[in-house]
Amino acid sequence: MQMDEAAQVFLCAAAEAPPNSSTLVQFEGEDYALFNTGEAYFAVTNRCPHEGAPLIGCPVFKGSAVVCIMHGWRIPLAPRADGRAHSDGLKRLTVVERDGRLYAAA
Repeated sequence: MQMDEAAQVFLCAAAEAPPNSSTLVQFEGEDYALFNTGEAYFAVTNRCPHEGAPLIGCPVFKGSAVVCIMHGWRIPLAPRADGRAHSDGLKRLTVVERDGRLYAAA
Protein backbone atom coordinates (compact mmCIF):
# COMPACT_ATOMS: atom_id res chain seq x y z
CA MET A 1 0.00 0.00 0.00
CA GLN A 2 1.31 3.46 -0.87
CA MET A 3 1.33 6.24 1.70
CA ASP A 4 2.55 9.78 1.39
CA GLU A 5 6.00 9.61 3.03
CA ALA A 6 5.49 13.02 4.63
CA ALA A 7 2.41 11.67 6.43
CA GLN A 8 4.20 8.61 7.85
CA VAL A 9 5.09 8.20 11.52
CA PHE A 10 7.91 5.84 12.55
CA LEU A 11 6.71 2.96 14.76
CA CYS A 12 9.75 0.68 15.14
CA ALA A 13 12.43 -1.17 13.23
CA ALA A 14 11.05 -4.16 11.31
CA ALA A 15 13.55 -6.36 13.19
CA GLU A 16 11.69 -5.51 16.42
CA ALA A 17 8.53 -7.12 14.99
CA PRO A 18 9.59 -10.55 13.70
CA PRO A 19 7.11 -12.84 11.93
CA ASN A 20 4.35 -14.33 14.09
CA SER A 21 4.86 -11.84 16.89
CA SER A 22 3.27 -8.86 18.57
CA THR A 23 5.10 -5.72 19.62
CA LEU A 24 3.97 -2.77 21.70
CA VAL A 25 4.34 0.54 19.81
CA GLN A 26 3.15 4.09 20.39
CA PHE A 27 1.26 6.25 17.93
CA GLU A 28 0.00 9.72 18.80
CA GLY A 29 0.36 9.01 22.52
CA GLU A 30 -1.57 5.71 22.52
CA ASP A 31 -0.36 2.14 22.91
CA TYR A 32 -0.93 -0.12 19.91
CA ALA A 33 -0.38 -3.84 19.50
CA LEU A 34 1.59 -4.32 16.28
CA PHE A 35 1.15 -7.80 14.80
CA ASN A 36 3.37 -9.36 12.15
CA THR A 37 1.48 -12.33 10.71
CA GLY A 38 4.42 -13.25 8.50
CA GLU A 39 2.52 -11.90 5.51
CA ALA A 40 1.45 -8.45 6.69
CA TYR A 41 1.69 -5.97 9.55
CA PHE A 42 -1.36 -4.79 11.49
CA ALA A 43 -1.66 -2.38 14.41
CA VAL A 44 -4.70 -2.03 16.66
CA THR A 45 -5.35 -0.21 19.91
CA ASN A 46 -3.82 -2.41 22.63
CA ARG A 47 -7.02 -3.26 24.49
CA CYS A 48 -9.81 -5.73 24.02
CA PRO A 49 -13.10 -3.86 23.49
CA HIS A 50 -14.86 -6.28 25.85
CA GLU A 51 -13.12 -5.55 29.17
CA GLY A 52 -9.91 -3.75 28.21
CA ALA A 53 -7.47 -6.67 28.42
CA PRO A 54 -4.18 -6.01 26.58
CA LEU A 55 -3.92 -7.59 23.13
CA ILE A 56 -0.11 -7.87 23.16
CA GLY A 57 0.83 -11.54 23.20
CA CYS A 58 -2.61 -12.73 22.10
CA PRO A 59 -2.70 -15.30 19.29
CA VAL A 60 -3.64 -14.42 15.74
CA PHE A 61 -6.40 -16.50 14.13
CA LYS A 62 -5.90 -17.37 10.45
CA GLY A 63 -3.83 -14.22 9.90
CA SER A 64 -6.86 -11.97 10.10
CA ALA A 65 -8.00 -11.61 13.72
CA VAL A 66 -6.44 -11.42 17.16
CA VAL A 67 -8.03 -13.61 19.83
CA CYS A 68 -8.30 -12.11 23.32
CA ILE A 69 -6.80 -14.62 25.74
CA MET A 70 -9.16 -13.54 28.54
CA HIS A 71 -12.49 -14.09 26.80
CA GLY A 72 -11.83 -15.59 23.36
CA TRP A 73 -13.16 -12.61 21.42
CA ARG A 74 -11.92 -12.47 17.82
CA ILE A 75 -10.99 -8.94 16.82
CA PRO A 76 -10.38 -8.18 13.11
CA LEU A 77 -6.89 -6.84 12.45
CA ALA A 78 -7.37 -5.19 9.07
CA PRO A 79 -9.39 -2.05 8.42
CA ARG A 80 -12.72 -2.67 6.70
CA ALA A 81 -12.54 -2.78 2.90
CA ASP A 82 -15.30 -0.17 2.62
CA GLY A 83 -13.32 2.33 4.73
CA ARG A 84 -15.88 2.44 7.54
CA ALA A 85 -14.85 1.86 11.13
CA HIS A 86 -15.37 -1.50 12.82
CA SER A 87 -18.10 -1.44 15.47
CA ASP A 88 -15.68 -2.49 18.24
CA GLY A 89 -14.32 1.03 18.76
CA LEU A 90 -10.67 0.04 18.30
CA LYS A 91 -8.41 2.13 16.13
CA ARG A 92 -6.47 0.42 13.35
CA LEU A 93 -3.38 1.74 11.61
CA THR A 94 -2.20 1.13 8.09
CA VAL A 95 1.38 -0.09 8.52
CA VAL A 96 4.02 -0.10 5.79
CA GLU A 97 7.63 -1.28 5.76
CA ARG A 98 10.25 0.91 4.14
CA ASP A 99 14.00 0.39 4.35
CA GLY A 100 13.68 -1.99 7.31
CA ARG A 101 11.50 0.41 9.29
CA LEU A 102 7.76 0.30 10.01
CA TYR A 103 5.59 3.37 9.59
CA ALA A 104 1.93 4.26 10.15
CA ALA A 105 -0.19 6.88 8.44
CA ALA A 106 -0.48 10.06 10.48
